[in-house]
Amino acid sequence: MVIGGCAVDITCTVKSDTVTAQQQQQQQQSLGRSSYPGRLERTLGGVGCNMARVAHQCGIPTVLVSVTGDDADGQWIRRELERNHMVEYTIGWLNIPH
Repeated sequence: MVIGGCAVDITCTVKSDTVTAQQQQQQQQSLGRSSYPGRLERTLGGVGCNMARVAHQCGIPTVLVSVTGDDADGQWIRRELERNHMVEYTIGWLNIPH
C-alpha cells in the first residue's frame, strides 16, 4: 500500500534553436511580444503516485491511497491511471467535496 499524493506535472520545453538574448530583445522590440516556440507536456506526478506506478509496472500488487479533487485535473489524473490499467485493481480514491 502506498499512501501519498497524485499531482499534475506541467513541463514547458522551449524550442532548442531559440535565439540569443540579443536577438530576443530585438524580436521583442520589433514584434512586441515575449513568447517563444515550444511545447507543454502534462504528466502524472506526486511521490506516492510515482511509487505506486513503478511498483505496478514491475508487477507488484499495489494499492494507492490518495486524494484528488473533483475538478479537471482530478478527472485527468483518474483517466491517466485508468489508461495505465491501474484504477480497477490498484487505486483507492477518497474524494472530498468542495
